[in-house]
Amino acid sequence: MTRTWFPFAVLGLFVAAACSHGRASSASGAGGGGAALSSSGVGGDDPGLVPASAWTAGALPLPLPSVAALLSLPGGGVGRPLFASSSPLAFEGDGLLYGTGRPSPTRGGEAYPLEGDFGVWFRHVNQSKSGKFVSLLVRNASMDGISVAAEGSGYTQLEAGGLGLQASPDYLVARDWIRGELRTTLEGAALAPGQPSILWQKFLAPGTELDGRFVVHASGAVHAFVVVTSNPTLAEVHAATELDAPGPLASPATPLSSFGTTAGVYAKDTWAGDLRLEVPAASHNLGFVLNSATGTAHPQIQAFSALSHYDDSAQEAVGMHGVVYDLAVRLVHDGADDAPRHVRLALGSVLDPALSRDWDGLAIVDGTPVPVTITPKSRLAPLAELTVARGESRTVRLRAMVPGMATYPAGLFLESR
Repeated sequence: MTRTWFPFAVLGLFVAAACSHGRASSASGAGGGGAALSSSGVGGDDPGLVPASAWTAGALPLPLPSVAALLSLPGGGVGRPLFASSSPLAFEGDGLLYGTGRPSPTRGGEAYPLEGDFGVWFRHVNQSKSGKFVSLLVRNASMDGISVAAEGSGYTQLEAGGLGLQASPDYLVARDWIRGELRTTLEGAALAPGQPSILWQKFLAPGTELDGRFVVHASGAVHAFVVVTSNPTLAEVHAATELDAPGPLASPATPLSSFGTTAGVYAKDTWAGDLRLEVPAASHNLGFVLNSATGTAHPQIQAFSALSHYDDSAQEAVGMHGVVYDLAVRLVHDGADDAPRHVRLALGSVLDPALSRDWDGLAIVDGTPVPVTITPKSRLAPLAELTVARGESRTVRLRAMVPGMATYPAGLFLESR
């Protein structure tokens, strides 16, 4: 991890992504619903245990089960608010991509100060005719002096070496974030009232993309901005917050919006859940929906609601890009016989879009990094293989950040083998 100290005025130039089975979660941003579970086998000392009778007989099919056939994912939102900017995904000139300092004269929204710890995620493509600087800027919105610190990772396409699998900005940001090996750390910048400061900045060549994920620690209220400029100076970056950057905007339905149209602050940055499953003998399979949003044919809405957003952007964190899924999966032998239960866990895409990839990131499974790459030709990414003896239980912890180039919804699948 690179630790860098920056003066407080300009912070440097860098040139180089409940147990709810059928009932609503109490956590913010989480909805209920999903495929119904039979009550047979549920109860006793652990009413949240998913019984062996809920599994489907047979090997996990390909194509994978439909979204509607998947169970709701236990848990809900925890953690910090997330400032997310990907609308316009592609920009064509200088100006503000998303900011919380004022209502946009062309896109609506409102002034929305942030305080304490909050996450930042952004992904943009330079479709202008020249190279541009993309900056993450904050401005003291309080009447007192404050301190601001931050850490995170951001990459351009040229730094990543392209957009290849396990080598794109989206993958590298997800890898750094989930490992906790972040490229940039800012410690203790002091800001006077109304003072702006550049937390991160990159030069982006024409026709290329960048992706970034940060957490900001502010001792008082700040406004945050992602800004495009032709020059890197603090004065030009700050002035550009008054002008909206041109670029094509998707036309969202309400509250669903199309892929790549988040320009808002969303309620949480982590979905945490505990899954407790009784495992039957081979061959059976089970699936839970993951990364669901309004309009994705599943009644559970995992996409966190917006605290503030531009009127032309999503009212929920559609795609959940930059959000971490933190799941504990407890597997219990069903006790039907003495044979051990062999279980495979995998992440899969239940969509079939004409994209180069549906998910390309890194998971941490019980402390071990596991690449997770899902493409139209490979719809399932293995996460772990476990064995559970009679009378035993096994718990595996899965953590993964939704990378910038990821489709939704997905599924967490288990197969007894």
